[in-house]
Amino acid sequence: TVIVDTGGFVASGVAPAVQGIGHGAAAAGCAVADVATFGKVAELSKARDDQAKRAGKKFQQAEAGVARAAQARCLSFNDSPSDVGPWMRGLPHSTKVVDLFLPGTHDSVARIGGDYVECQSWTITDQLRSGIRCFDLRFRMVDDAFCGHHGKFYQDITFGGVADQFEEFLNRHPSEAIFVTITGDGCSHASEHDFEELLQSKILGRGRNLRMWEMFSVHLAGATLGELRSRIVAFDGRCCGAHRIDRQDKWTLGDAGEKWDTVLSHATQQRDPCTLYINNMNSVGRDGMTYSTPAAIAYQVNSKALGSVGSFRPGVYLMDYPGTGLVRELFQRNAQ
Repeated sequence: TVIVDTGGFVASGVAPAVQGIGHGAAAAGCAVADVATFGKVAELSKARDDQAKRAGKKFQQAEAGVARAAQARCLSFNDSPSDVGPWMRGLPHSTKVVDLFLPGTHDSVARIGGDYVECQSWTITDQLRSGIRCFDLRFRMVDDAFCGHHGKFYQDITFGGVADQFEEFLNRHPSEAIFVTITGDGCSHASEHDFEELLQSKILGRGRNLRMWEMFSVHLAGATLGELRSRIVAFDGRCCGAHRIDRQDKWTLGDAGEKWDTVLSHATQQRDPCTLYINNMNSVGRDGMTYSTPAAIAYQVNSKALGSVGSFRPGVYLMDYPGTGLVRELFQRNAQ
């Protein structure tokens, strides 16, 4: 069941539709004037085409803006999770991490808070079963607790709840490796603890599953999959040991077309063998007088990505509201 966020629905769905109607009317007016002047005023033809293009763009944005409320589901966007099995099992131990295509999620636990905040509908277990292997985790410290947050919104899960799901999955599928970034960015903490020290204490409290955790010590540039199977590998999304990270994270673009251009450019650029590439496919933001929510951007960008995965190069691809088809297309590139 989807609870409709009225503000998000109006801003990302209704408002673009109204703008689209306005641009369509303007295009019609220009067309009438163009006929009346027998097409001799070039500016009128140009204005007509421009307004028609703007109208088309706004109607696409309106469709995307209501996709989540309308429970739109497709192979690239927010369909029901599926069990793809341990897809890493068939890959050679010698496969380098930087040569992997790794499907991931942005703000992986953000499932509460309305259209402006929510980025996922699948639980962590759903994501793992559907083939996701890289996770972007944000925690707020509250006394000695690590609480999953997106900004000020508590996501009804703690570090322990996330860790339990990771560990249970690896106990069932020891051929797999899980990669995570863990930060407190964007959170107003209510604790006297140091973030990294509290995180270390949470890891040390994992008991017999402590062996699964690799905390910021792995140099991913030279690491192989064989070394990291059955491990939860935490790394800094900005830098990690001696190797470099090239990250595309333009997350404030409200124009889905502009966002897609940045995703595609980063996905297809030449790779350096000592660099891990991370491509954030998510975004939110204003587009003129309207506002694009995470779901509105994902609906459009994910669809384009599904048709272009064949041109992508290795890297981590962090998505909002992924669809099972897009996830499958990404991880199947590892066998090609």
